[in-house]
Amino acid sequence: MQKLLFLLFAFCVSTSVFAQNDSIKNSNLLIKVGVSNNFFDDEDKLSIPHISARYERQLNQNIWLGGDAGFTSSKSMIYRFFGDKYFYRKNYISISVNASYYLDMIPLDFIDFYAGLGVGYKFGHSKFVGEGELSGFDENPYPAISGVIYSVSFQGRYKIKNHLYAFAEIGLGYLPLSFGFVHNFKL
Repeated sequence: MQKLLFLLFAFCVSTSVFAQNDSIKNSNLLIKVGVSNNFFDDEDKLSIPHISARYERQLNQNIWLGGDAGFTSSKSMIYRFFGDKYFYRKNYISISVNASYYLDMIPLDFIDFYAGLGVGYKFGHSKFVGEGELSGFDENPYPAISGVIYSVSFQGRYKIKNHLYAFAEIGLGYLPLSFGFVHNFKL
C-alpha cells in the first residue's frame, strides 16, 4: 500500500511540475450520483446511491488532478430471531485524491474516456436496529469497516446535454464497477 501511495504522490508531483508551461488551466466541480457493486460487506442492500462531489483542476491538456468527497448508505436484509426482527444500517463517507487522464481515443464530441488513479480513506459507521426483545441490544455484530481506499479505473461518459453525462466506470479497488449520472459545473 505504501508503494501505491508513493506512486500516486510521484505522479501528482511530476504532472504538476511538467504542467507549469501549459496555458490551459480549467477547473470543474463534478457532482456524481451512481450505483456501484462491492461497496458493502456481507449481503447489504443499497438504500442510498453513492453521491460524490469532486473538484478537479486541469494541469495540462489531458491531465486532471483533484479531490473527491462521497457518501452512501446501505441496509442489511431483515433477520428474524424467535419472532423478533432486526437489521443494521451502514453509512460511509469517503475522501480521496484523484488524478485522471483524458483519453482522446474516439473523435466524437458526445463520448469521452478517462483513465484514473485515486487514494483516500473511507469512514464507516453502523447502527443496529432491533424490534421486540432485541430493541435494547447495543452490540452490532456487523460493524462498518473504515480504512484506506484506492482505485485504478477506466471511465466512459456519454453527453446527454450540456454539462450532464451518463457514466460507466470499471476498475480495481474502491467501487470497481459503477454507473450513473454526473453533472459538470465549469468554474
